[in-house]
Amino acid sequence: MYLFQNIKIKAMFARGFLKFLGDEIRRGTFRRNLRGLLKTQEITADMSWAELLEEKKHMYPDRVILFNEDREFTYRQMDENANKVANLFMSLGGYRGKGVAIIMNNCSEYMDVFIGSQKIGMYSIPMNTSLRGKSLQYILDHSDAEFLVIDD
Repeated sequence: MYLFQNIKIKAMFARGFLKFLGDEIRRGTFRRNLRGLLKTQEITADMSWAELLEEKKHMYPDRVILFNEDREFTYRQMDENANKVANLFMSLGGYRGKGVAIIMNNCSEYMDVFIGSQKIGMYSIPMNTSLRGKSLQYILDHSDAEFLVIDD
């Protein structure tokens, strides 16, 4: 039984790895990353979650990416929500290199903020929602965040 489970896991890994290679080749990043790995042991052509969402939105606009309680979100909907958040940040003075601290529970809106901030080059500082008092104050004081998003 263990042998068959092991073979099944290896086959799943191989399919996933081949899909990953296919995506890298299609994007044109495979050769560049391979050269980088061979020379410096680093991936040189990285992609953000925002870029990945936009790529998948064009490929599978109506495919469901997220289930949250009784709601479903497609790639298109997630990208539209992230764009709204990105535009909100820009209207408030957000831009590349600015930080946003996020104190939110697991919800679809967390992903909107996380990816939306990346769309304009901001960086996210996910924070533990159970922090209180001096611990919370310390992290906020030392995070360099200029924006704070909190859910209820």
